[in-house]
Amino acid sequence: MGIAIGNLIKGQEKHVLAYTKSGKILLFSLSGNLLLDDIVAEKMAIWDGIIEDIDKDNKGEIILGGIDGLLRIFKCSDDFQLIPYWAHQFGASISGILISDINNDGLNEIIAYSLDKSIRVLNPYSGALIWGQLFEEGVSDAIIFTSLDNVEKIEVIASSNDGTIRSFDSLKGDLLWFKQFDNKVRTISYVRDEKDNFIVCGGDDKKLHILELERKEEIKTLMMVDYVWKSLSYPYIFNNKLLVSTYSFDFLDENIPIQSIQFTSEVIALDQKFNIMWNLKNVNVEKIDYIEVFGIKIVLVGSTKGELFLINELNGEILFQINHNSCINDFEFDKVSNILITCHDNGYINAYRISMD
Repeated sequence: MGIAIGNLIKGQEKHVLAYTKSGKILLFSLSGNLLLDDIVAEKMAIWDGIIEDIDKDNKGEIILGGIDGLLRIFKCSDDFQLIPYWAHQFGASISGILISDINNDGLNEIIAYSLDKSIRVLNPYSGALIWGQLFEEGVSDAIIFTSLDNVEKIEVIASSNDGTIRSFDSLKGDLLWFKQFDNKVRTISYVRDEKDNFIVCGGDDKKLHILELERKEEIKTLMMVDYVWKSLSYPYIFNNKLLVSTYSFDFLDENIPIQSIQFTSEVIALDQKFNIMWNLKNVNVEKIDYIEVFGIKIVLVGSTKGELFLINELNGEILFQINHNSCINDFEFDKVSNILITCHDNGYINAYRISMD
């Protein structure tokens, strides 16, 4: 199950989208009122969902990507009925979706990537292919990189199960550069310091690779105990710090109760010189994020065991912790209402309001 929060109607209260492994989607108000319960992909998991106004009509569209490889776009009527807008078929499960104006035409293009080995840029009005590129194996992650020195210079940088990261020109999709590693690359991010930009990636070789972007040279490598699973640069615009999580598959042993497993995986916070500021050990992470609430900088962590952590970003102090004993698949935070929504393997959706108390 996954969660997205967005405006279905501009200027009104945001809505909550939940999507499931059975192909069902749910729409809620932020107060928890159920507005829609519908099946869009019969017995087919939906892996990614976004609410975003992609055609500038002041109404948010629902963008869904699933295991069947079909990218579905819906509009939503005033009485919360789904209206198909357009769809685009991939050859295998969709790994992720980004939305950004990458060619400076005033439109928010849809960048989707798939286990069918392709990354594609699509017109938001019709779903028509603007450009696409193929890898040797499935595409695992992607980022949009914009140079602060030249905001019109935009790169789409993606990682793949074939062990490569590749950078493409955002206008026509021409290959700009690539780097080969020894095993699957699961995650990719970028970090800036006062004068340089860095690409950071990692995966099944259990290493975090740090590359100086201009020279494309690896300047530092951090060894991990488990797979490098997720990475996130923050805060927005500055992007001068990095969160990294590692992942263990020990929980797949059905003979061991998941709550009794002592995971070796962890969360690591790095500064712009890639020094470790703090780490959260023995946590198998499903999602990490960074928020600011009442001037406090907070790292959010959701775990395989069902643990939810709110952590002081500066020193790693745990400000809040709760365990639902069911894997946290996803969470989203609404910074206007200060509401945090989590969803779990057992089908539960929980909402919390973060306060100063």
